[in-house]
Amino acid sequence: MLNNNLQPLTNADLMKLVQDLNIEHFRGVFMRDNLPKKPEIIEVGIVNLDSSNNNGTHWVCYKKDQHGLYYFDSFGLDPPIEIIHYLKENKHNEITTSTFQIQKFDTQHCGYYCLLLLKLLEKLNFQDAVLSLIDNLKSGGNIKPIKPSEKSKLILENTFYNPETGVCGINELQRKTKRPIKEVKQFLNEQDVYTLHKPARKNYKTERVYIHDIDEQWQSDLVEMIPYADENNDFKYLLTVIDCFSKYAWVIPLKTKTGKETANALQSIFKERKPTKMQTDNGKEYYNKEMKALFKSFDINHFSTYSDKKASIIERFNRTLKEKMWKMFTYQGNHIWTGILDKLVRGYNNHYHRSIKMTPIEASKKENTDQVHENLFSDEKISSNSKFKIGDSVRITKYKAIFDKGYLPNWSTELFKIDKIHLGEIVTYSIKDLADEEIQGKFYEEELTLFNNVKEEYKIENILKRRTRKGRKELFVKWYGYPEKFNSWIEDA
Repeated sequence: MLNNNLQPLTNADLMKLVQDLNIEHFRGVFMRDNLPKKPEIIEVGIVNLDSSNNNGTHWVCYKKDQHGLYYFDSFGLDPPIEIIHYLKENKHNEITTSTFQIQKFDTQHCGYYCLLLLKLLEKLNFQDAVLSLIDNLKSGGNIKPIKPSEKSKLILENTFYNPETGVCGINELQRKTKRPIKEVKQFLNEQDVYTLHKPARKNYKTERVYIHDIDEQWQSDLVEMIPYADENNDFKYLLTVIDCFSKYAWVIPLKTKTGKETANALQSIFKERKPTKMQTDNGKEYYNKEMKALFKSFDINHFSTYSDKKASIIERFNRTLKEKMWKMFTYQGNHIWTGILDKLVRGYNNHYHRSIKMTPIEASKKENTDQVHENLFSDEKISSNSKFKIGDSVRITKYKAIFDKGYLPNWSTELFKIDKIHLGEIVTYSIKDLADEEIQGKFYEEELTLFNNVKEEYKIENILKRRTRKGRKELFVKWYGYPEKFNSWIEDA
């Protein structure tokens, strides 16, 4: 583990350490606007993302060899255009990058990470080198190749907890990581973030919106984020927009919901793409002189409906976005969304949708219109199988009012055990709590979700009492999410 007090590395520091580490094929240390004219056939290098006129702030590294082009940023960001042009040499070669964020924003370790990765790349391929770096930084040991048995878990962990590629479900995580579905399910069932927020199924059909072409009809809505404005530069709202056909979405933060600010945000989207029709609710943010002029200038038919379902497609998108945001909030321990919003939306638009059987980006291509139409309006059959056995640890769904939000945790923090299985046309279960007391009633599969609590770690909600017993300090605690009967004395660590 790198010491948080490490000083940032200068150009001279990096060159000395490169010599000490004897890094092979090292081309040099460069500023992003002062790269060599042409790369060697095989070379590695370190680049500062600032320009020559400013003080350097962040180091990244790259590798070029006969197998490909590789770029590493410890914040998990894409390469700047200067490095892209340098490595690709006006050719169509793709650059392999890492989306894992392994550096905290309040640290200055980027130069050290680059040196360690370049050394690992002498013996490992790019993916294994990045995973080995992550694994060894977590364990605090000497840098060494990752064990094969740990590779799968690291890939799953770092993909799932990345806001751009992760906070997703079983099928999407399997598609992105290429890991066996059994490993993906086992990993997710060990994650509090997944099992707490896993959607509680509510099986009922809603009326379809029949759309026949890209940009024929869009829907828009305004999502309130007022309680978290202080953590997000005073942004209080999210303007969400979706193309009903391709499911492609846009999200723009707003500080107010005035007609002027809302119209300016929509105008920025219309310059990229615009619909024939735009459906919204009848809120004042959509019905004002600025919005009326905007729709007229772009020749867009603006309308509203007043049924209970309203704009169901944008509401479903809002729920999906919030599910991902609140999973990240649980992981981050705060409600800061300004830094992850763009990645979440980009991840959504690259996400495979069951309804269109492709990603929104793919569905936005004109050549895919007929296929999307066929996929949208063909019937699907969904079947389920019995999935629990006696002794399994499960959470139970929280019984919610119809207006409760789906992005908040859907499942109990408290864990239960499957006690009996009742076979029949529909399988039901009896459960007990961890004190071996039976819970009244029977539960359907849709009301239970599996959790493999392999570490048996529980969070403390409150410290109720303190005492010293036989020379040892002890705490009487209430466990987070559990009733008072589970309150207990533990040793004060």
